[in-house]
Amino acid sequence: MDTSDIKQLTQSKDDYHGENHPNPIVSNGMKKSKMITRQMQLQRQMGRYYFQQEEYQNAVLKYQAILDCMIDDDVVVDTTVMDQDNFKCDILLDISDTLREQYRYTEAKDYCNRAEKMATIMKDNIRLAKCYDSYGKLNLMQTHYYQALENFNQGLELKLSRLDDDHLCISDSYHSIAIIYYLLDRDNESLTMYHKSLSIRLQRLGQDNLDVAYSYHGIANIYRKQHHYDDALTMYQKSLVIQLAVLGYNHVHLVGIYNTIATLHCCSPLKYHNATQIYQKSLDIKVQLFNEHHLDIADSYHGLGNVYYLQSQYDQALKMYQMALDIRLKLIGNDNLTVAQSYYAIGNVNYDQGKIQQAQTMYEKSLNLRLTFLQDNHLLVAQTYYMLGYTWMSLDNYSTAASNHQKCLDIRLHILGDQNLPVAHSYHAIASLHHQQSDYATALTMYQKSVAIKLKLFGNNFDVAYSYDGISSLYLDQGQYYDALSWCQKSLTIGLKLFGENNSFIVNLYDKIAIICERQERYSEATIAYQISSSIRMNMNHKKDLTISSYIWKPTLETQDNNVDLPLEKINRILDEDQIGNYEDDSSSLDDSWTIATTPRTPIEEVAIEELM
Repeated sequence: MDTSDIKQLTQSKDDYHGENHPNPIVSNGMKKSKMITRQMQLQRQMGRYYFQQEEYQNAVLKYQAILDCMIDDDVVVDTTVMDQDNFKCDILLDISDTLREQYRYTEAKDYCNRAEKMATIMKDNIRLAKCYDSYGKLNLMQTHYYQALENFNQGLELKLSRLDDDHLCISDSYHSIAIIYYLLDRDNESLTMYHKSLSIRLQRLGQDNLDVAYSYHGIANIYRKQHHYDDALTMYQKSLVIQLAVLGYNHVHLVGIYNTIATLHCCSPLKYHNATQIYQKSLDIKVQLFNEHHLDIADSYHGLGNVYYLQSQYDQALKMYQMALDIRLKLIGNDNLTVAQSYYAIGNVNYDQGKIQQAQTMYEKSLNLRLTFLQDNHLLVAQTYYMLGYTWMSLDNYSTAASNHQKCLDIRLHILGDQNLPVAHSYHAIASLHHQQSDYATALTMYQKSVAIKLKLFGNNFDVAYSYDGISSLYLDQGQYYDALSWCQKSLTIGLKLFGENNSFIVNLYDKIAIICERQERYSEATIAYQISSSIRMNMNHKKDLTISSYIWKPTLETQDNNVDLPLEKINRILDEDQIGNYEDDSSSLDDSWTIATTPRTPIEEVAIEELM
């Protein structure tokens, strides 16, 4: 039903006689007005249905039809059924929210401005709070995080002045603020807000509700960002089982959690195949629902690019990243953080392919956008400085490399403190820089700082083994063969325990042991080490190396450990970048309750990850 359909209700009763209208509408003005009002309310419900199905153009048409009728002099609204100004304000916000989802930000803001003016005149603090929330979501989608935070806090303040502390709309504000804190790397504050929101939602909605699922998802994001992967997966599982029960297995809203779980699978080379399958399932759902130019499809292409990148399938990774970038540029233009994410990812591929200058260009593009939207104290800005430091090191511009690495370290220390893995990576990078300049004393100090943090966080894992290998190279370059062999053997012990023999990293270590023994004139031991490495290589040629070797850097012995701190570093590039856009917004409704409880379609039960594939 469009505008003309509603206007038909203003016609005389004679117009409705005939076989098509067996029950003519009585022409009484009050009944006619009440009927028109109810039709408008029905139109709004239809618009909201289209919005929830992401059929945004149809939703706009329904809302606009109502708005056009409300400004028509021939249409009289029954004020006993609804307040006309309140209803008009709500429709303006409905249109604003729908235009926002179509990336029509200027138009969306105009409608929100009109709603704000009406709410201000009416002195309606609750609807004014809705306007601030709408501004916040607009700024969030445009990655204007500080403005969004201000908007959501303004809305929360108004709600707290009028509503009970456990009202559902209060929980929505806590959730929105938690998202912003997460994106600004204020993780502890974010976690506090997520828990506040979850507490209210569990109390008011029970366990089996989508908003509760979104709270679990947000908490999981924090755990994942803090490298607490088991805790993160547990929370994602809680979110997933609720969403599957409520939405079914092939709903568009599931694609976000599919992508997130796929990203977690990227943390293990043994699970790359799972990650690819889950990303592909997500993409298949989106392709069924959207045309090929949609931001959600771009996200799936980017995710597939991550998996190919981690497997060193650089041509395929570049293809996926470029497809994602093309869609993003077409839909939202160049000035957006997701575009910065694409530039950064393409830079990673260029760097690992040895195309240093092309990588540098991409990193610079990414940095400029990130500085614009995030200011200069954000982990994504730090990560971009980090990779720029390595590009300058590769170009033998050590002073500029040192400047970039120091900027990165300063940001990481400020945000994370001195006991965190990215800080350890920065120390390792600075150690590599000094090592390359033969400043061995400073390099050793930095390596030791890096190792101390890694040991405290993880114990003897691969990252520690990799740092031991770096220290071994440092002593080897100084001709201190006894110490070089000692640290190399420490690295080998950890590596063998973690991966067994059939691994490229192990091959490199045996080769290094052989060279050290040669320089010590221990030729029989050197021969044994060479024989072991040759045997492993032959075995690996017949049996695919499924452990860490598919993505570690394979250095020469003369320049070993002068590159990026891998392999956890390579995974962290993916995890750190993936925080952009990885949040669940409850997209609360705009009626007076602001939240609609959703009944599960099937009972909640545990769902194995394998069932997704």
